[in-house]
Amino acid sequence: MWLLGVLCCTAGSFFISLGLVLQKYSHLKDRGSGAGSSFYRKPWWILGFSVYIAGQVLNFVAMAWAPQAMLSALGASSLVFLGILGWIILGESMQPLEVCALACVVLGVIMVILAVPEAPGIHNRSVHGVAGNLAEVDFIMAAVGFGAFITASWLSVVLVVPGLTAARGMLWTLMTGVLAGYTFTLWKCVSMLLIGTRHTLVHWQIYIIVAIASCMCVMQVHTLNIALALGSAKAVVPLTFSLGVLIQILNAQVAFEELSSMRRQALFWIGVFLVLVSMACIVQIQLSSEDEEAALEDGDATAALKKGEAEEASMKFGRSQTMGFSGPSPLRHARLGRRHSSYFGIKNDNAAACRGHVYPLPSSGLVVEV
Repeated sequence: MWLLGVLCCTAGSFFISLGLVLQKYSHLKDRGSGAGSSFYRKPWWILGFSVYIAGQVLNFVAMAWAPQAMLSALGASSLVFLGILGWIILGESMQPLEVCALACVVLGVIMVILAVPEAPGIHNRSVHGVAGNLAEVDFIMAAVGFGAFITASWLSVVLVVPGLTAARGMLWTLMTGVLAGYTFTLWKCVSMLLIGTRHTLVHWQIYIIVAIASCMCVMQVHTLNIALALGSAKAVVPLTFSLGVLIQILNAQVAFEELSSMRRQALFWIGVFLVLVSMACIVQIQLSSEDEEAALEDGDATAALKKGEAEEASMKFGRSQTMGFSGPSPLRHARLGRRHSSYFGIKNDNAAACRGHVYPLPSSGLVVEV
């Protein structure tokens, strides 16, 4: 069954990536056409969102069949599909380092898949069995330990360095990673109960688990946004993903004992290391590319602004002509040429367009600045 779970998770990652790319394609298409209606009414966006939901459903199904330690690394395959589909559909370019990092992600995922099936763990698919797994002393102690560490860190930040933004951002990043790891474990339990067990809905325990997992999802979104607001995305995204994966692996052991009898520990951890490092490299490359594009846009905007100011100054100088009340003198007329045939250098049919300032000069003339 674990192979079916791998196939479902891989297909789910593909559909999630395809859905995101189609939604981005809808935004780019609407931006090019200048349409101003709501984006969620666009056909391409609706199609992309539907495909995205289908991918999430497939991932939920995969949780019931594949070991959690394996799924923790398989989630990174969505980055590979995003890079490939973005290149095919959106025409986005990939740097050589990014291609190498994606290849390392694939290699790491393959190593994890080869290492995990030898230790399927203990997955009791009854309601009381799952509740017993979540009530294990190791699982509860690990959760309490993380909660105590986050609380102590929070008190330290509030009392010692209340104004240090970086410390607060790191704290919210830590909270997001912990919530991500435990949320994944709870949804895996729900998937095991709904797909692998009959008459699950008559038990009240399933509703408690769903309620807790849903609340943790909302909290995770909230803490992630605060972390991104306080810290750099280059640090928040890799740390959140890495910490979430490590906690998922920890829960795979304390809740399901998936790592106890694993004989290929070295292969597994090397694969996890490759996935985490490669994912961090991909995020850094993408964010660096965005920073470079933003810098180029700012540079182009600054150059265009300076060019516009220079042209405006040149136009002001060209249109600013000193004339006497009796009209231009022959010498001045010869020097300036016949650029304008009207008095004061402004054509009569454009007189209403003059919105400049009029300055008196010692030579009893006027300078009209348009």
